[in-house]
Amino acid sequence: MPGLRMKCKIVTFDEVHDMVRRVSERVKASGYRPDMIVGLARGGWLPARLICDFLGVTDLVSLKVEHWIETGKTKDEATIRYPLVADLRGRRILVVDDITDTGKSLITSTDHLSKLKPEEMKVAVMQYIPESKFRPDYFAELVKVWTWFIYPWNWIEDTSTLIVRLLGTEKDRMWGVDEISGGLRESFEIEWDRKMLEYILKVMLERQQVESLSGPRGASFRFKSGAVVKF
Repeated sequence: MPGLRMKCKIVTFDEVHDMVRRVSERVKASGYRPDMIVGLARGGWLPARLICDFLGVTDLVSLKVEHWIETGKTKDEATIRYPLVADLRGRRILVVDDITDTGKSLITSTDHLSKLKPEEMKVAVMQYIPESKFRPDYFAELVKVWTWFIYPWNWIEDTSTLIVRLLGTEKDRMWGVDEISGGLRESFEIEWDRKMLEYILKVMLERQQVESLSGPRGASFRFKSGAVVKF
């Protein structure tokens, strides 16, 4: 399915913890001592909380910025959904996100935060794609080949979107679990163990993203017309 292909990678909790530890060590080595962490929701929220632990910072706030509308697809501009209303004068803040891809989310977020007049502001991410329009101050990993990373907080959401796209290539076909697994491997370079994939399909049924039939060879699944991933 050539038109469907997109390079993806499933990221584990252990890999997240390791990247956050490495970027935290780089913050410390630079001599920067933030007294507030701003986590960009949704993707930067868990890394921000972990960085608080590594850096010993207890002041954590969230800023909701929207750019990616679904797996691998963006809207034109990033927007602040819920503006932060605070006086940041005298504060040294560290803005945290999971990855900088296009860079638009971080450009919009830092522009918004700069208007609150912090004493100093720096940005940390786990992964940095050099084509980004925004270069963070700190990152753990330079991504040389563009990849859609499926982080633990997006395992179900992202995989569901990919399955909907896969099943949408043959809308009347009934797909077995093994066939879906093979399709994900072929088109997106990812593979879940059967137990996790069956759980994701169960959630998709609950969300009415697929239709299912039971047969002698087990459950099979079909594209559901109008299926969308709602955030």
